[in-house]
Amino acid sequence: MHPAAAAGLRAALDGRAAAEKHAARGEFDPETFTPADHEALGGTWSWFGEVVGPAIACGPAPLVDDHLAYVGPPGFGLAGIAAPLLLLHGDQDRMDPPAHAEWLAEHIPSAELRLVPGAGHISVLDSAAAALEWLRERAAA
Repeated sequence: MHPAAAAGLRAALDGRAAAEKHAARGEFDPETFTPADHEALGGTWSWFGEVVGPAIACGPAPLVDDHLAYVGPPGFGLAGIAAPLLLLHGDQDRMDPPAHAEWLAEHIPSAELRLVPGAGHISVLDSAAAALEWLRERAAA
C-alpha cells in the first residue's frame, strides 16, 4: 500500500473529523497508481476521469465515506452473503492492498477471489471482460 493511501486510512481510524481534515488537503500522489494504472488511464480507461471528476466536484465526502467504511465494521454479516461474488483485485494495487480482498474472500463463503498479476487499482479493469464472462456463466446456471 502506498504511504499516501495508508495516511487516509489512518486518519479514518481517528473518526470522521480526522478523515475530513485529511481529505480536505486534496493531496494526490501520482505514485499511488502503478505505471500500468497510468497507462490504463491514458488509454482504454481515459473516460474514467469524466465519471470521477463530477463525483468529487462537491468535495471529498465520497472519499471520506470510503475510508470510514474501509476501516470500520461493514454493518452486516459478511458470512450471510449467499449470492456468487467475484472479488477482482490487482495484485499490485497501491490504494487498496490485496490483503483486503483476501480478507473478504475468507469471510464471504460465496466469494471467489481473482488476484490479477501485474494489475493495479485501475488497470485491473482490463479484466472486466473475464469478470463479465464469470457473471454470464453464473446467470446461465
